[in-house]
Amino acid sequence: SLAAGAIDSVHMKIERLDKKPTTHKIQFRSSMNGSLIMKQNADSSYTVTLNGHSDKDEETIEAYYIDTLPTQKTKEYVIGKLKIKTYAPVNKKVTPIILNGAKFTVNPQELQKVLNNIYKQAATQWVVNQPVNIDVNKAAWDLDGDGILKIETSMFARYSAAMQAIIDAIKKAVTADPEAFYVVISDLPNNLNYAGYMPLKAECAFLFINTNPSEANAYHTIAHELGHGAFYLRHLEDE
Repeated sequence: SLAAGAIDSVHMKIERLDKKPTTHKIQFRSSMNGSLIMKQNADSSYTVTLNGHSDKDEETIEAYYIDTLPTQKTKEYVIGKLKIKTYAPVNKKVTPIILNGAKFTVNPQELQKVLNNIYKQAATQWVVNQPVNIDVNKAAWDLDGDGILKIETSMFARYSAAMQAIIDAIKKAVTADPEAFYVVISDLPNNLNYAGYMPLKAECAFLFINTNPSEANAYHTIAHELGHGAFYLRHLEDE
């Protein structure tokens, strides 16, 4: 997919099944524009420029060649297609919440860069706000006193009682922004040893830094969890 008005490119390489060199001239065309801006590279691959059109526009790029038959007639062969859909750009916001002094430093610029790189094919731009430090009394969420942050395992609930208590405390502590998502960053252990958690269509994700071995891993976990809440994406095994 492409954002409306955006310019991108796709790299294509044509290989014959018999591994012999391609002798025909490969051409490209668009179902919308006809001809395309195309460059043939030194390794015989091609770079084709793509243009985002209007919201919901669909375009098909075809690679083809024309062969001359023994009868001297010509025949066209389509050897590949690429379907592209254009979407209006989407802007989303996320605020990291550092829970009870969790030992993890969020770099908003770096996290924003990771999110935008991952979600660019969905025509989505993220803005990462400055992290907010929030303390939630242990008595409010640790109902059984074992120090473990419980993740809900019932199919009939989204958040456990412990998580909901933390979310309620966050809502009281920060100015509500109905358009923002929140990522609670915690160094507490959890009962399922998950790296992160976010229900579908939810506004609040949890990141467990004890099961994310690096900053890069943590940022990709955040991107993964936001896919559940912001875009309703399910795990393949849940389909």
